Amino acid sequence: MGTKTVFLLSAIFAGAIGIPTQDVDVSFFHAPVGSRIVGGTAAPEGAVPYMVALSNGLLIRSLVCGGSLVSQRAVLTAAHCTEAVFSWGSLSSSNINLGGNVALVPLHYDHVGGGMNVMVAGWGRTVAGGSIASQLQWIQLKTLDGDQCVADVAAAAISLNVNSPPVEPHIEICTFYALGRGTCNGDSGSALVLRDLGRQVGIVSWGFPCARGAPDMFVRISGFTDWLNQNLV
Repeated sequence: MGTKTVFLLSAIFAGAIGIPTQDVDVSFFHAPVGSRIVGGTAAPEGAVPYMVALSNGLLIRSLVCGGSLVSQRAVLTAAHCTEAVFSWGSLSSSNINLGGNVALVPLHYDHVGGGMNVMVAGWGRTVAGGSIASQLQWIQLKTLDGDQCVADVAAAAISLNVNSPPVEPHIEICTFYALGRGTCNGDSGSALVLRDLGRQVGIVSWGFPCARGAPDMFVRISGFTDWLNQNLV
């Protein structure tokens, strides 16, 4: 399904804005209003130099999704994030000037198992029904073993009475830290990064809204190595 694929945009076309307004992310999270980065803290200025906000609108910009700057002409995001930011079926493009608070995030193509310390950042509401955060939020999480994630997601679907797609550990990474800490709608497309190496291992994909004690799912970078090497510009 679309939430389990990746997408490369040939340049930052929607703008890396510091203060998004509302969000229109339409991922599996599907909560009309709900928390985004939940239980995190404000990221210091320049701490996430690869972070991109995908937005649309003319006079008022609306947050669509997150993304990561992986080359001077490419933003990596979730496939389901792209429709709302296409302009009449096309994308404008330009080279991005690196330096200062703008930098690339290297991709990590090795398989990542459970128990790894990771970080994800994003804009959006920090409490259900609250206002959009005026500053980028980030949170530290831990990866789960694939078999454990499959079991935990199945149990959460029953407990929360939600139909969820099956977890596919060969192309997905799961994270969990604690009840009240996790990701949600506006974080889709954002990078999951190894804290010790600073390399991207995943992309926010789907989950149960929001931070309800269930794992969050990310597209696994290592599951799309060939595709990324063929399409990265």
